[in-house]
Amino acid sequence: MCRCFTSSCPDLKLNSYAPDYFRSCAAGAWTMEMAKNFPNSNFIGIDSGAFLPRDPALIPVNCMFHAQNAGEGILFAPETFDYIMQRHMVTAYDTAQWNTVTKEMFRVTKPGGFVEIVELDAGRIIGGGDVARGAWRIANAFANRTGKNLRIVHHLPYLMTNAGFTIVKGGQLSIPIGKQGGEIGRLFARDIRTALEAGKPLAIRELTMASSFFDDLVNRLFEEFDNTAGVYMSVHIVVYRKPFP
Repeated sequence: MCRCFTSSCPDLKLNSYAPDYFRSCAAGAWTMEMAKNFPNSNFIGIDSGAFLPRDPALIPVNCMFHAQNAGEGILFAPETFDYIMQRHMVTAYDTAQWNTVTKEMFRVTKPGGFVEIVELDAGRIIGGGDVARGAWRIANAFANRTGKNLRIVHHLPYLMTNAGFTIVKGGQLSIPIGKQGGEIGRLFARDIRTALEAGKPLAIRELTMASSFFDDLVNRLFEEFDNTAGVYMSVHIVVYRKPFP
């Protein structure tokens, strides 16, 4: 059996479509590692294309990458894949695109196949202080202005079952933020900071915010993280299955 996060699938002719966020399909690490660990399976990773692996010497023979935007449709034939992994796409799709993606995943999954979705409840921070609460109010306002829903994880089970999937199992993990959370907290804080800084140009334009205000807010936010115990965010992990006819 192959085990990835929470789901188990036979290592027969497993195909994996993985529209991962940045460090996953973007860099290809997860997809290539799985291809090496399960040589009897075929793995396909898709992303918008900017960071996809391109060196043939690094890509296993049972692994391929395609530049695609799943929010505009998945360019594969119906019933192609036994297993689909999607993670860290909360900020990638607007509401209409989420409807497209869930229906497209159902279309390209084989009957009896599995879909595993791992997504952050990005619109809520738990245990944070005044700076964190203020920052997340701004983040949600920014997301709403750009058509995104940072709390889409709570709506995904409806979208997936409406597309035709059944829920196999689901759960949540609490991920600490900042030095008080040890090494995991430090790394997660770094990831959040990288994401915030990447979104700075759009944020200051959409919210008519001064660059200096944004920088000061981010600095105060992460200082608060490092000095506050019990700050975390939740990751939702749900495994779905496409029923047999």
